[in-house]
Amino acid sequence: MKKYNINDISSTLKKNNEKIVCFGAGVIGEISLYAMRQKGISVDFFCDSSEKKQGKSYFGIETISPE
Repeated sequence: MKKYNINDISSTLKKNNEKIVCFGAGVIGEISLYAMRQKGISVDFFCDSSEKKQGKSYFGIETISPE
């Protein structure tokens, strides 16, 4: 797992041009998504271990399995 400095996370993530995945399609995921959007960062997927959430869309973002 890569570690980021909170002060320059936005520019680092945008520069890397990689997919952004938030783990958890629940309350924590929603908070993470809100924070990322505030920094202008697009989230590509949610990842959740709950099979009930996998394959569904939350806030317009697809939820995938950890596998």
